[in-house]
Amino acid sequence: MKNSFLIAFPGGGPIRQFWVAAAIACLVAPISAATCPFDAGGSDPMNDGVVLTRFALGITGAPLIANTKFASIAGFTGADAQANIQCTACGLDVDGNGQIDAIDSTVIARHLTGFKGASLTNGLGLSASAVTAVNSFIVNGCAVGGAINAFVQGGNAFGQPAVLGTTDNQNLTLGIGGGNGVRIVQTVNAIAPNMVSGSSSNFADLGDATRGYVVAATIAGGASNLVRGSYGTVGGGLDNSAGDLSVGANGSGYATVAGGLNNSAWAELSVISGGQSNYAFGPFSTVPGGKSNTARGVASFAAGQNAFAADRTFVWNSYGTRNEQIFRPDSFRVGAANGFDVNFGVNKEHYFATNLDVAGYVLSTSTGAKLSLGGVWTNNSSRDSKENFSRLDSRAILKKTVALPVTMWNYKAEGAAIKRIGPMAQDFRAAFGLGIDDTSIGVLDASGVALAAIQGLNQKLNEEVKSLRAKLSAKDAEATKLNARLAAIEKRLGLN
Repeated sequence: MKNSFLIAFPGGGPIRQFWVAAAIACLVAPISAATCPFDAGGSDPMNDGVVLTRFALGITGAPLIANTKFASIAGFTGADAQANIQCTACGLDVDGNGQIDAIDSTVIARHLTGFKGASLTNGLGLSASAVTAVNSFIVNGCAVGGAINAFVQGGNAFGQPAVLGTTDNQNLTLGIGGGNGVRIVQTVNAIAPNMVSGSSSNFADLGDATRGYVVAATIAGGASNLVRGSYGTVGGGLDNSAGDLSVGANGSGYATVAGGLNNSAWAELSVISGGQSNYAFGPFSTVPGGKSNTARGVASFAAGQNAFAADRTFVWNSYGTRNEQIFRPDSFRVGAANGFDVNFGVNKEHYFATNLDVAGYVLSTSTGAKLSLGGVWTNNSSRDSKENFSRLDSRAILKKTVALPVTMWNYKAEGAAIKRIGPMAQDFRAAFGLGIDDTSIGVLDASGVALAAIQGLNQKLNEEVKSLRAKLSAKDAEATKLNARLAAIEKRLGLN
């Protein structure tokens, strides 16, 4: 007989051996079967079930096994069957009351006949806790009285991976003190149940045919948390929600809120790490924390407080009011009352800062260059930052400056309407050899050339003025002589 147990009974003569279904077997050694003995396939309602039912009705002796397969076993009597049923080591104490009685035999007989759930214990007068114990005993593998494949206090050694759960698509709750703890909730997808832990106020919406179904949702803890999208997760906290069934079939899936208070990640693949009153409304959007931030756009990022991010926009805000230009997409925005600093370099030796740490300037850099509050760019020109000084031939620089082509033009990026005047960087570098390359002109280089050219022009003018003065002086001397001669002639002629 499949999955039966070999039982030996000593009885005044040679030991009589026979196969008897495990439902009424008196086990004389520890059992290592994978299921309850009456679930292993060797028990059947026509034999074991009938005997157990008769036992429950108080029938004893030969009538207990009459017209069953046990009656044909030589030397086996009704008393033997009753002893086997009442074997205290056989794991048949279904209701866990410490004895094998009519209730136990009735439950097992019903189980063998195909009864399940509440029908196993109807009419037996059991308490709610006893009913729970009976169903747990039947479904999970004999948890009481000679436990077989059951989870017991202190742990088990099954010799194989253990499974705790239901086999009839019913929800499973692991609670404390009769309350909620961990709930595994069946969904439309049998292999993707929803997992809800913590307060009874936590809820994973199963959805429906109209709104779409939710599967594989997770709430790890906290209270009053809600998941309304497949594969959505709320880690904990209070009044947080992930996913939104209103946006289409199966809701907005894969949304995550790690914790915090009153946060909502409603869009697909949106994330809120924590904080309070934050919202992630755009697909792939992120709020790392803070307060009252809204990542509204696709792939947007909002942090700090009162930040609002449009499509593909990074916003960090420190102000008590929402940042301006909130709907400008594809941008990186920082709102900070005291500005922000950026340091870089191996030893953070370089920086630029937009703050008022340097009085009168809105932007300062590690180079010494600054932008004033009035909009004037100021270059670093300290003697302490320079070396390799040499004198200039200002007249030569003047000559090169005069020869330097200067035209009117426009930048391609700005369009023809915006005109500029100046030299080309290539010509400037060829003439003076200044700067890093021949595609740009440094502001100080241009002004330095202009100053040197002015000095050269001044030198030239001084020399020309000196020459003109010398000539004028010579002319004055010649004129004086002529005037004297003219006076002498006039005197001789008596014209004076």
